[in-house]
Amino acid sequence: MGDERTKQPFYAGTTYRRVSAVVGTIVVVAGFYALLFAETDPVLRIPGGIGIILIGGNLAWSAWKARESWLSRIGPLP
Repeated sequence: MGDERTKQPFYAGTTYRRVSAVVGTIVVVAGFYALLFAETDPVLRIPGGIGIILIGGNLAWSAWKARESWLSRIGPLP
């Protein structure tokens, strides 16, 4: 008697995947911007930009593959 849609995990839903892909792409672009154009010390700029790119890339890749992303695993933020 249950609804078939409730059996799939939240990250496998179409709307969630589309929104995650768009947000992930935006985060990757922001990471490249920070990596290339941030006016800060390279010691902070390079690892920070690479970290932002990795998080956004994982979000977009997880949306593509219908898997749980790193950001969704840390739980709800305040």
